[in-house]
Amino acid sequence: MRHAKSEHPVVIADQTHVLVVWKPPGWHVTVGRLFEGSFSLETSASENLAGHNDCAMHQWIQEHLGGGCAVTQSAEASHGIAHRLDRFTSGPLLCSKTFRGYYSSLLQFVSRRVQKEYVCMCSGFLHRLPRMIETELRAVRKADGSKYSEAVDSGRQACTELLAVSHFHGPDGEALSLVEVSLHTGRTHQIRIHLSSEGHPLVGDAMYGGTEVNGCPRIFLHSRRLALDIGDGPLDVNIPLPKDLRRTLGCLTPTNAESCTAVARCC
Repeated sequence: MRHAKSEHPVVIADQTHVLVVWKPPGWHVTVGRLFEGSFSLETSASENLAGHNDCAMHQWIQEHLGGGCAVTQSAEASHGIAHRLDRFTSGPLLCSKTFRGYYSSLLQFVSRRVQKEYVCMCSGFLHRLPRMIETELRAVRKADGSKYSEAVDSGRQACTELLAVSHFHGPDGEALSLVEVSLHTGRTHQIRIHLSSEGHPLVGDAMYGGTEVNGCPRIFLHSRRLALDIGDGPLDVNIPLPKDLRRTLGCLTPTNAESCTAVARCC
């Protein structure tokens, strides 16, 4: 299924126990997690979220589903949200309508049965050959509770598959690569740190060494596909690049015909 987008969350797929919501850029996801035996809240955003409470996904879900869905009221169950997307990452967000849906979804993610594909833009000409990046990662917690990742030899397994790479020149002639990615694990900022560790940080990602490109309003990272089955039939959602990132692509110059084909495929 391919769906249109808006500046506000929209339900784009609905089943008995789960639904998929379009998460626009700028909306943050706060979920509950257990740390060293005690319960606390953490957010997917790396930035200070003060003043952004009106863009909280769990609040939107609670208002949309109402008090009849008890899982959305439970911080311990992450308000029914089964996974996270960073604040400035757009794409489909899997949410639960029941506790059964929530725990069934978690099982799918833990057992790596969920298909997750992303589109991103990085600096430089990344090698076009499809391959797997398997650099191990370690999450580091800051004093404010937010996290970032480090590429280390003694970290946790992390697998990022590069499906396709296309080359472009930016508005100022800079070399850029549009990268289509499949995630096989879900570590903190996995795509961002993996590409940065390869010497190709994402456009706009200052945390991991990325630089700004004229016309790009945010980190160029979009979740385009989410596919799973918790027992109620296959759920497969595809969302093309939203308009802000399409505008950025429109300002770039493809280096060859294959790059033009990639634009059509992603948009």
